[in-house]
Amino acid sequence: MTPKFRGWRLALTSAAAALASCAAGCASNPEEEAVETLQEAVRVARAGDLERAAEMLEDAHAERPGFVDPLMFLANVHERRGDLPAARDAYTRALDVDPTLTAAGVSLALTYVGEGRLDEARVWIESALQADPGFEPTLFNLGMLSEHDGDAAQAADWYRLAAVMNATSSRALVRLAALHLAAGRAGIAAELATQALARRPDDEAAAAVLADAQQQVEEPPTPGREPNVPNAPQAPVAPPTPPR
Repeated sequence: MTPKFRGWRLALTSAAAALASCAAGCASNPEEEAVETLQEAVRVARAGDLERAAEMLEDAHAERPGFVDPLMFLANVHERRGDLPAARDAYTRALDVDPTLTAAGVSLALTYVGEGRLDEARVWIESALQADPGFEPTLFNLGMLSEHDGDAAQAADWYRLAAVMNATSSRALVRLAALHLAAGRAGIAAELATQALARRPDDEAAAAVLADAQQQVEEPPTPGREPNVPNAPQAPVAPPTPPR
């Protein structure tokens, strides 16, 4: 089952909202001017003037060069403008400020996914894994890469870890359910989809997998088709070997 790449993206709108919230509550005297500029840039971006917002975010970064939030939001603005090279530049600058900023590394990788450049995406995602082995977006997107490579068992390992690392996210459980459904294990697929809906009742993808699973008659999986997936996420013992 080949995943649809548009499902890989981080929730950038939510990230922007989080940045706005941080800007409202994280100001201190040394960075107050930069925070105020960031707050105004968020308002301008929400009003639709992305070019002006980008200029203001550059100003915020200049006012406080060690403040990574303007760079992260700047990358988001460039992505919304469709300028992926500029977005990559902003994410790289954020990583120059804070090499441990895993969200920047994963987001940078996803700009390459958007262009179908999966080998380059893999480099950045695996780098993010080394920086923070428990970051759910990294684990989830490694699962998507494994699915693209046709390795369902490895994908399932990554999704299982992702589901454990973020107990409120439903997307890894949905992908696990889809893998079981593709292998003919409708009962397990329905169970996992139900768990996903318990985490997020409005998850349309989980509801769709559950409906498909309920329509199928459970049959033993065809030998060689069953992915190595657990019935439910378990606490990890050790991270799986990163896919190559």
